[in-house]
Amino acid sequence: MNSYIGTNGTFELMRNLNLEKIYRLILLHQPVSRAQLSKLSGLNKMTVTNCIDFLLEKGIVQELGVTGTRGRPATMLSINRDSGVLVGIEMNIPSIRVIVTNLDGTILENIILPDTGPEPEAFVQQISEIISMLKEKYKDRTLGLIGAGIAFSGHYNQQTGVIELMSNRQTWNHFPIRDELQKCNLGVPIFIQSAMQASAMGEIHFGKANPDEYVVCITGTWGINASMYSNGTLINGYQGFAGRFGHTIIQLNGKQCMCGNKGCLEEYASIRALCNKLYPDQPKPQKYIDEILERVKHKEPVVMAAIHEMLEYLEIGIVNMINAFNPTRVCIGGYLGLIINDSMLQELKADIAKMLPEHYCRHLDICCSSLGELGVAYGGIAIVRDKLISILSDAESEE
Repeated sequence: MNSYIGTNGTFELMRNLNLEKIYRLILLHQPVSRAQLSKLSGLNKMTVTNCIDFLLEKGIVQELGVTGTRGRPATMLSINRDSGVLVGIEMNIPSIRVIVTNLDGTILENIILPDTGPEPEAFVQQISEIISMLKEKYKDRTLGLIGAGIAFSGHYNQQTGVIELMSNRQTWNHFPIRDELQKCNLGVPIFIQSAMQASAMGEIHFGKANPDEYVVCITGTWGINASMYSNGTLINGYQGFAGRFGHTIIQLNGKQCMCGNKGCLEEYASIRALCNKLYPDQPKPQKYIDEILERVKHKEPVVMAAIHEMLEYLEIGIVNMINAFNPTRVCIGGYLGLIINDSMLQELKADIAKMLPEHYCRHLDICCSSLGELGVAYGGIAIVRDKLISILSDAESEE
């Protein structure tokens, strides 16, 4: 059984574990019947029925009606998409993105907030205000605002709740973000993760990948990150810092990187590198990202040449990642995934195939994310939806 689904247990002793299993199976296989859930989970029919009754009572699941023409018709079940809302937040430079979705990931709101500046306290204040506003706006739904997932483009320590390092914003280093958000007393569960981890969660839950795969998600916003998802488990590393793909060194004594090293991949193959090449000596070249996307559509020779050079370096990085982790899928997201059109992707795949043994490519798919620039924010949505049962259980224990 896939580790994403979980393990078995009796209802009395392991109710939450069984609820997690049934809930996730419904997410993956909806519409699905009770009999199908019993077969998929390995749980007996009574345990499945008890779990379904709980999910129906809480409004998480709904009955769709009956199906089948022979014997007793089966009642089909699905997630009740409108029972509550989820919030995903990506803290990035030069802006902060907030998306609000229902339980199936349909976007209800897509909000772009201005950068709050170098002080993290200003970010906490802004986020607490918008969460409070959204909590009030959606209070009439059965579950209301279920929770918020926040993703940072830095190194967040899951054990301590502290942002250890943010290369492009040193004032955030060692900031206790979890404690500061808790002080706001928002009354909403908040989950924090790095953008590296969020991109994989978003792709698994709402994109082209699935929990049964070995996935590498490469996210190109301003720099480059990568996250690895292996058969149901997100690979975070010891303190959650895994995935510094952009800081793998590909050029000895190469270009100076903001991390302090020289020759890092993201100095050659990132959106930052592309902007610096096309708009040299500009104080804030990131403001030109949308303009670059438009110039790509018109296939401007200067832009296409710069992208071609960028992709040559990206191919080296991807080959190194494939050699290290042997994934079944490599998914390129963020603005990097938007810039790479179909013809560029085919060329990239062909070049990578030339650099790898044939057996490495036999079960490998390389694609661009369907989530575009929303991938990391969707990761925030995914972590809340993934923890829905534990959120409800915690709420019950507090009553």
